[in-house]
Amino acid sequence: MRVLVYGADAETALGRMCARGLESLGHDVAYVERNLRTFPLIGPLNLDEAHDRFETTATELDVDAVLVMKGYDVSQELLEQIRLSTDAVLCNWNPDNPYKIRSKERVATKYLDTLPAYDIVFTWGEFLLDRLRKDGADDVRYLPFAHDPQFHYPAKAHNEYDCEVAFLGHYSPKRERYLSALTDLDFQLRGNMWRWKCFDWSLRRCYYGAALGHPSYTRAMASTDIVVNVVADHNLPEHNMRTFEAPASGSLMVTTRSEGQQQYFPDKEACVMYDDPAELQDVVAQYLDDDEEREAIAARGREWVEGHTYEQRMAKLVNAVSEYK
Repeated sequence: MRVLVYGADAETALGRMCARGLESLGHDVAYVERNLRTFPLIGPLNLDEAHDRFETTATELDVDAVLVMKGYDVSQELLEQIRLSTDAVLCNWNPDNPYKIRSKERVATKYLDTLPAYDIVFTWGEFLLDRLRKDGADDVRYLPFAHDPQFHYPAKAHNEYDCEVAFLGHYSPKRERYLSALTDLDFQLRGNMWRWKCFDWSLRRCYYGAALGHPSYTRAMASTDIVVNVVADHNLPEHNMRTFEAPASGSLMVTTRSEGQQQYFPDKEACVMYDDPAELQDVVAQYLDDDEEREAIAARGREWVEGHTYEQRMAKLVNAVSEYK
């Protein structure tokens, strides 16, 4: 099968991981980078250029399927033009919650308007299935996140990232509220916007720098005893990408309690869950003091995550596309 993926240009972007999964299954994959140059108040300057490359590549390669990641910049007219030019099955996989952008009550209206143009819409959240159908998506299917063994694995520990507890992720008020409970520990905090938005000075002392790329991200996760995951409100009651990435590192994942994570990594079996900042503080202290149990739970998490890769997720996508051929 010949597949065109339209997504972000970063090596660790979800679209890139999907493309590698498709290639490992033996499919021919072309990748068009969205790579938009965006400026405040102005917006993206090279949108037409990206869309031209997208449409031209789809037409010239006569692809069997198109996978659009996110799709906020893609219009219904562009999708219809690609449909007219090819026999491709049009698919979308949006890693966001389009009804709650960045945990705020903001709806991605323009994106939702494009749903009828897709043959298949994939979503990581089972709680989103019915709502996406009501908003015009004919065929909506559940496709959870996963991990990419090329980037998420038990790397050799690195002195720079050696600590008891780590959090890797961008700033949010919720994350600040929860992570403030860990400031008395050997805790490393890394991610964007913390320096500018966090005003908890005890937490700022735990800040070690901006977001990490590969291989530093992998080394940092593998060099700590516990990786904390704070699931954003717009992902609840499901999971996020770190749900699978953290266990793959071999460290213990301590994560927000949610039904979506429980089905993959049961609490106190393959991860440890918490409900509030006080419980987060308690369980982290508990498992730092119990090396044997911490390492046993982490090992089960590492074992169970092996069944959740983007190659396996793309096998499901290919099977879905085949129904239309």
